[in-house]
Amino acid sequence: MLFRSPTPAPTPTAAPTPAGTPKASPKVADPTDLRCAGEATVTDPLPRGWTLAEVYTADRGRYDRVTLRLIPAPERDGTQANAKATKVALGAVPRQELTPPAAGSVAVLVGFTEPVAALREQVLAPNLPALKALAIETADDGRPWVVMGVAGSACYSLRAPEWRDASSAGEPFIDITLDIRH
Repeated sequence: MLFRSPTPAPTPTAAPTPAGTPKASPKVADPTDLRCAGEATVTDPLPRGWTLAEVYTADRGRYDRVTLRLIPAPERDGTQANAKATKVALGAVPRQELTPPAAGSVAVLVGFTEPVAALREQVLAPNLPALKALAIETADDGRPWVVMGVAGSACYSLRAPEWRDASSAGEPFIDITLDIRH
């Protein structure tokens, strides 16, 4: 009978963590133009199409930041895109034919015009100080909406720095930034 010494089990190694996992855009300055009522619109100066590909969120101290990453979609070129944000009561969300957010006391909606489509629908529960729920959904007309449930006053700022600069035509993506005050 032969005796063998036991073979040691392999030591498990941790999965590599991705370097530089993107978070909500740090390159956009702090908001200075917060709106507590009404609408805000940002418009692409060029007639090009986009796909809403990713959404990132972060707590920035005095406000929560939502970054909506758009990637070029040349098949939808031909019309200027825009994004319009508005604050509404939770009860008004179904009147827009959208699903009310799962959490929050008020909703902030960001709707896009025709040359923008969503890569996929998503439902997130960021549970940040102001931002409690976020969903990307596509309306019956094919336009994407970002529906956010917000706690507190829901004063916000909507910006798209790359859209102010027509030289951004060759960029691989642009970020639309929505900041919501705590």
